[in-house]
Amino acid sequence: MTESIEGIAGIDEADISRIAQVVFGSATRVDSIVEIQQTLEGGISRIIGCNWNLSYIVSLSGHDGRYVFRFNRQRYGRDDKAIVQKTQHNAQISAHTDVPTTTIHHMDVSRDLVPTGFIVMDYMTDEERRYLTHPEYCGTTSAEKEEIFHQVGAATAKISGRGMYRSKTVALMACGNGGRIRT
Repeated sequence: MTESIEGIAGIDEADISRIAQVVFGSATRVDSIVEIQQTLEGGISRIIGCNWNLSYIVSLSGHDGRYVFRFNRQRYGRDDKAIVQKTQHNAQISAHTDVPTTTIHHMDVSRDLVPTGFIVMDYMTDEERRYLTHPEYCGTTSAEKEEIFHQVGAATAKISGRGMYRSKTVALMACGNGGRIRT
């Protein structure tokens, strides 16, 4: 792991391989690791949230799907509480609503494997709702943008209607895979 003044700058490939073996078995081998980075397309944020978390898409030998290994960057005094909350929120949403959530395979805040909390979860192909609904984004029609808003609103209503969240922001972040809508 490498650190910078702004928090954790990177997780070593050897650490990711060791985590994969702990989560999926000692014979597990990593095929590829790609860091998820904040990106802009046409001046519109396409991927966000990279300031708080350091995330990698990881492919494993013999596994059909890919995984996200998300690590707390520990920036701005942020502790591992958000890692625990993400896991708890996903479990509550999954248990009490039909809102899609990603499968979390492992959550660890012990700092035994790496000196920060982390989650290992399924990677889901989707798009950031704020990107798809941005007025300047030409890849969705007005009707499609309206439908995305409707889906996010419906998911938020299901979540907040269960009394799971008091904050609209937290509900939006939790609904439909981190505030994202599958396309």
